[in-house]
Amino acid sequence: VTSSITSKIAPSLNTIVENFRHHVDHSTYGTAEGQLIAESTETNSSCGNDIGKEVAEEIGHDTSVVVISLPYTPSSLSANGGMFLMCHRKRHPRWVAIDKLKRKNTEWIAAQLLADQLETSENGGFYWRVRKGIAQMCIELTPNAVWMDHALASKDAWYVAGDTVAVKMELPEEGYHHEMPCEWPIRSLSATRDAVWAIRDDTGEMVVRVGMNNCRTGTDWVSLDIEIPGKLVAVKLVETVGFLLNEFGNLWMVKGVDGFHPYGNGDSFMSVCTPIAGRKGLPHPTQWRMTASTRGLFITAGRMLFASRVAVSGHRFPHVIPQKLRHYDKFTMLAAGALVDDSSTHGVFACRPNSELFGFRPALQTFATTTLPLANGQTSTVTSVAAIPERLIALDSCGALSERRLKGSDLEWKTVDTNGGTLLSAAVCEHGLWAVTSANEVVYMGNGDTQWHLVESPHKATLHEIRCSRDGRYVWVLSASEKRVWARSAVAELTPMGIKWVEASSEPHLLELAVGCNVVWGLANDGTLYRLRGLAANNPAGNYWRALPMRLRAISVDASNGLWGVDEQGSLVRHVTECACRSLPTRHTGWISAWHSGFEFI
Repeated sequence: VTSSITSKIAPSLNTIVENFRHHVDHSTYGTAEGQLIAESTETNSSCGNDIGKEVAEEIGHDTSVVVISLPYTPSSLSANGGMFLMCHRKRHPRWVAIDKLKRKNTEWIAAQLLADQLETSENGGFYWRVRKGIAQMCIELTPNAVWMDHALASKDAWYVAGDTVAVKMELPEEGYHHEMPCEWPIRSLSATRDAVWAIRDDTGEMVVRVGMNNCRTGTDWVSLDIEIPGKLVAVKLVETVGFLLNEFGNLWMVKGVDGFHPYGNGDSFMSVCTPIAGRKGLPHPTQWRMTASTRGLFITAGRMLFASRVAVSGHRFPHVIPQKLRHYDKFTMLAAGALVDDSSTHGVFACRPNSELFGFRPALQTFATTTLPLANGQTSTVTSVAAIPERLIALDSCGALSERRLKGSDLEWKTVDTNGGTLLSAAVCEHGLWAVTSANEVVYMGNGDTQWHLVESPHKATLHEIRCSRDGRYVWVLSASEKRVWARSAVAELTPMGIKWVEASSEPHLLELAVGCNVVWGLANDGTLYRLRGLAANNPAGNYWRALPMRLRAISVDASNGLWGVDEQGSLVRHVTECACRSLPTRHTGWISAWHSGFEFI
């Protein structure tokens, strides 16, 4: 029955197939799960290959994105587990294996046909072409492919036809047809087996199909007013993950999209780093396109393709202070990780503009004022605080350092002897204290010591800040005036003061640091948040900094290496992140077994 159907449709076609992930011919597409995980977890070691070098020239050593010049401005994009395809309404479509995408000399394969749009299933088993309103299908995409007329998809095909949205189901066996009127003009249709997204063409808002858990075609269209600035340019669904791109080049992600949760099951959409956000010289957003597959995310802006083939991470910074206590939520600095309860949830100390110090426990939802250290019988003006579990230090405007234990019988502040000197910055770890003095000296005092030990300073540098990890392995100093940062090498049990200073990347210019046991964060002069890439015990200065889509006033790392911050409005926030990539294989061999022991999502 289906083979006799010819459908006139608009060039906005989205096809849905069942999940053939476990039946993919890996020898054809080169997408074995082990290889996928390897790419999803690649770090700075990729800087040595050709792609890494090319990306370094384009976007500041960020090897997660490849920037590619295209032969033309595509009118549509599509991708599957092995191939990337693009179309032009007046020129032949091109495609290339995702593994072969690189900035220079990409070998595009030209199809001997014309198409307004090409779509592919995730497993690469079926391809669809739209040309002059007629949809066709082929099984294998080759330069001389033989196209089969009148068959739209292997299972379902959604498409826009005038002022209605239509779907053909259970293709090619049945070909059930259903039309759904929509009160708004829509575009950028994207669908999976259990969800359908689109964009209102008149307002640029997101539209979802609800009720698909009860009915294959859903029950109604709902226009969502989500907290995303500007108009949406493109939406894309991949399995249970949804992506949204707005006119400013900002990208958002949400997981858990299905028939019961048509717009995801998260608290809100998570921001994703993109190289086109704020980039100058790009064409108008009407020339931007986006597609995605389990192998990566692809965005085009005119004749430029931004291809990310690693795990895509989304970031969110929700407020942690409950609404009933929100009138207290105005802070200037913080120290995370001092408060730990039985559930291992870490609390935070935060300081208000008038030097009021508060302790907050998220698990208990308690918020209490903390006494401040005294200087000459008067309350100090606190300039910085730092903490590790059950231990808090505070530095005042006179350069005096105070310490307070949070467990035991003696909970009062005690003044730390600075040998008559004044301190500019101080940090605490499990093994002792680090500080920078007003004489531009770096000093260290172990837990069992009574005297400060002088540590050589970076040559001819004026230091302003020192930070260290909870375990004491990583120690960093910062010179705000010279816009330089250094990491101390070989800090260990036998060499607690390290051996030498290693200068880290000077781009961007950082004004504040937060150091954890496996992570280093930085704030630039405009408040943009950065994370150090390539951090390791034998590489304490890392390789380069990567920006995150957030601006903060202050940052601190807790005992579990989680990031806390104060946003631009002075509210206390906490970093939450998720990654869009496949699950690990159930059986591990070779290097894959190392995933559980040392790798982390970034």
